[in-house]
Amino acid sequence: MSRRTFSVVVLDSLLSVATKLQAGPTPQPRVRTAGATRGRLWRVLMVAGVLAALGGAAMVVTVLVRTPGGSTVRPETAAGLPGPPTPPAGTDAAESPAVPTTRPAPALTLPPLPSTSASSLPPAAPPGAGRGPSAPESAVVPLTARYTTSSVTAGLLGYHLDVTITNPAARAHAGWRLVVTLPRSTLSVSGVSGATATRDGAAWTFTPDDTASRVAPRGSVTVSFNVNGATLLNAAPTDCQIDDTPCTT
Repeated sequence: MSRRTFSVVVLDSLLSVATKLQAGPTPQPRVRTAGATRGRLWRVLMVAGVLAALGGAAMVVTVLVRTPGGSTVRPETAAGLPGPPTPPAGTDAAESPAVPTTRPAPALTLPPLPSTSASSLPPAAPPGAGRGPSAPESAVVPLTARYTTSSVTAGLLGYHLDVTITNPAARAHAGWRLVVTLPRSTLSVSGVSGATATRDGAAWTFTPDDTASRVAPRGSVTVSFNVNGATLLNAAPTDCQIDDTPCTT
């Protein structure tokens, strides 16, 4: 059963008195007299005074029951029930939640960079390094030769022969030796240009003169001469070599 406060008890009493007054015996109609009217007025005033007194007492009790700060006393405290535990002395009533402290991250320390002085640098690679092996400059690139024939003289009288000697190297070539072998020793050579000729049977050796002794880099010189004799059949050279390298036709 719940406990009632004092103010509730007072209000219940006022309502009970008012109900009893209304529930009393209904007065019978009587002839009004001056004395009866004054008695009834006196009774009404007395009831009104009682109600006013009870109402004032209820207001005073209500004001006294309220706390000085204007807040109503909790039912548990007013009823004498134990309240919430009181914190020990020296401590705050409400502890604020612990706030995690954030420590700044330690600064990173980079190791010092190695010094790049001129004495510590590796030596520079020589020009052309890393391009693979190349031929030494002292190496001699062989000459090449190519010959062509033409019928300058008619029929049995012979033909004309031109030998082009080429230097494929990037440096000049000095001196050379050209050997042309004819099919028969009965054939002869005449009108030599760019060289001098010597004979050994059917083989003719040509050495350069002053105009063709030096072959420029990637240049060429030409040796020309006539082959005389019975050249109608089988008169072309059987062999041609420039410094022991075969010629081409």
